[in-house]
Amino acid sequence: MKIITILGTRPEIIKLSPVIDLLEQDSFFENKIIHTGQHYDYNMDKIFFEELKLPEPYFMLNIGSHPREEQLALVQEKIERLLDQERPDLVIVQGDTNSTLAGARAAKKSKIPLMHIEAGCRSFNREMPEEINRIEVDRLSDYLMVPDVYARDNLENEEKIEGKFSGKMFTCGSTAYDTVQRNSILANKTILQDLNLAENNFVLVTIHRAENTEEPNFTEIMRSLVHISGIEKNLVFPLHPRTKKKLDQTGFTFPQNVKVIEPQSYFNFLALLLSCKFCITDSGGVQEEAVSLNKPCLIPRNETEWMRPVNDRKNILARTTTENINLCYHSFFAGDALLYLRANIHQFYFGASKDIVQKIKELQVHPTAEVSPQAKIGSNVKVWHHSQIRENALIGDNCILGKNVYVDKNVIIGKNCKIQNNSSIYHGVTLEEGVFIGPHCVLTNDKHPRAIGCDGKLKTDSDWTEGKILAKEGASLGARVVVLPDVTIGRFALVGAGSVVTKDVPDFGLVYGNPARKNGYVCYCGKKLEEGKRAGDNCPRCSFSDDTKL
Repeated sequence: MKIITILGTRPEIIKLSPVIDLLEQDSFFENKIIHTGQHYDYNMDKIFFEELKLPEPYFMLNIGSHPREEQLALVQEKIERLLDQERPDLVIVQGDTNSTLAGARAAKKSKIPLMHIEAGCRSFNREMPEEINRIEVDRLSDYLMVPDVYARDNLENEEKIEGKFSGKMFTCGSTAYDTVQRNSILANKTILQDLNLAENNFVLVTIHRAENTEEPNFTEIMRSLVHISGIEKNLVFPLHPRTKKKLDQTGFTFPQNVKVIEPQSYFNFLALLLSCKFCITDSGGVQEEAVSLNKPCLIPRNETEWMRPVNDRKNILARTTTENINLCYHSFFAGDALLYLRANIHQFYFGASKDIVQKIKELQVHPTAEVSPQAKIGSNVKVWHHSQIRENALIGDNCILGKNVYVDKNVIIGKNCKIQNNSSIYHGVTLEEGVFIGPHCVLTNDKHPRAIGCDGKLKTDSDWTEGKILAKEGASLGARVVVLPDVTIGRFALVGAGSVVTKDVPDFGLVYGNPARKNGYVCYCGKKLEEGKRAGDNCPRCSFSDDTKL
């Protein structure tokens, strides 16, 4: 299965790393990474690939910083060209960045199925570009991988107001927890020595959002940091380029115990997060990482897309004024108050990445296909464009249904079956394991079809007796075969193209014509047996016989 994964920022690289790692380990997948270059600082992209041992991006777009709409247009245009060139089976995007939205738009325009990891997160502030991105990406997506019940509730509530999402929703947890779990033992704690820090004796600060690097929020938050630095021993503040630019413009200065440092590598930052007393951050990704390490967060924002830790009283939403931030600090983080937050241990679900990759393998259903919620679909079933699977149909593992296949209600299809394009399987039909149905076949259930009954009214299912068709293990039907009801096609039998089957076919029987007549026998491999040989005789080509156990 060919996949394109699109990313362009630090949070995307980090959160997608466990998913990419699993895709790389599984030979079922061919995964290529498109890196948009949305973050232009080396420490914010390339070094994360190196530390997380991710494969280098197959395509590097080098877009860099631009105004929002210009950046979106540039990224989308380049990704569209690559998607039209590569024609993957699936495009994966994550989160709420401009790279995410541009990738989603490109996938939709190129008519390639789209999966959004971290779907349904909402801050309910539509003035934030991230919120606008989230909403549009969810509407464009074919597969919505939802991190928690709050995100799922958001999507379901939106459906009531704005109409149903076209994509299928799956609650799978957050990949951020998987990333932290995988890498926390590798955190580079030499950074503490380099900065002359002791464990649990400093506060980690990250501020980067556009609304927090503009007035009045910027000055309000900076004043709070100065106030908190007068109480805490040290504050450590890795600077995002946007925040650094604002500090340079304003000339704002901090006390000496606020250690303003360059952006850090992933393992350096993880070491700081593991060792800090608590965290002050406006980053959604850092909120997740911190809380999974039992490090409470003070969040200088008016809203957050990660409400579960807030509702669990693990993180505190402090708003953006100096007064509110200071009040929250003294109420929840100063002195013994912090012990309460740390004691309020949050229960996490690890394994989201594995679930996402497994879901990709299991649900290879093209978004144009219509599958009834009442149908039962096995694992690793592929359903291609414009196919329909009706209510209570049962499809076993590892089946492939081609384009425009119709599977009627109550049809039973065993595992490892293959049904080619434009075939119709009507109710009353059972296919055992390993049956092949060629293109344009019809397996019907009414010997005497009429649109209307003797009373002149349209016939319904109750107006005739349903005929049964059974295709036994390994049977094969060539292209444009029609099978009439009340017929059994034997094990490993072969029906020639264009035939009309009106009566039973024996095991290993070779039949063709209109009506189909027996013209010898075939072996397991499908080739005709020598004259005089019967089903069960040794096949000179593949050495299987009827008493050979497959």
